[in-house]
Parts: sequence; structure tokens; C-alpha cells
Amino acid sequence: DVEMMKKEKKIKVVIVEPNQLPRMETINNNLETFQKLVGGYIEVVRSNEFIDMIINEEGKLIGLEPNFGLRNGDVIVGTAIFASHKGEEFASLPDDWDEFIHKKFTETRLRKHGQTNRTD
Repeated sequence: DVEMMKKEKKIKVVIVEPNQLPRMETINNNLETFQKLVGGYIEVVRSNEFIDMIINEEGKLIGLEPNFGLRNGDVIVGTAIFASHKGEEFASLPDDWDEFIHKKFTETRLRKHGQTNRTD
């Protein structure tokens, strides 16, 4: 359906900056906005079938501040943006993903600072 594939002009995303709690924001759905938020060229990492993570492609090379670790041991640096997608276009996250991502990062950051002993 062509109408369903139409690009959303503004999308709801979750933005995670180093040492900050995640925040839901509505942003313009264009390359310039994503590049401004991550501070350079973007790299898109497909987190799962619903979610994309947009980060700075050269973040590690230019020494951006560590943000969070992944289960595979890799570390994401600089600002990360979480968005959904429809086909090849970015799309808004469902409303309940804000809470899900916020909870995940709060737990991760608490673990990182030794304030909980969960091992998942």
C-alpha cells in the first residue's frame, strides 16, 4: 500500500546521550536532523525487526564519550537515537517503547554503578 509507505515528516524517537536518562522527542525525519543529533555521519544499526539505532559512524575514531554497552561486549559512544522503520524509511516509535527503553537504560546504568546485583 503506497499510502502506508509514505515517509513521516516528523517522528517520535528516543534519544540517549552519555550520562543522561533517555528522552522521547519528536524530531524532523530527515538526514540533517539525525546528523546534527549524533554530531556527524550516521550509522544505522538494526536492533531488532522493529527498532533501529542511529549513531555517529565515526564516534569511536573521533573519541566520543562512551554511552552504553551492548550484550556482545561492544560499547556505543556518543548520542544514540532509537527509531522504528517502515520499509527503508525511519518511523515513529510506538508510545510504549519510550517506557521500555527508559526502563532498560535505567536498569543498565544502575547495574553499571553497582546499585543492583541483577545479572540479566
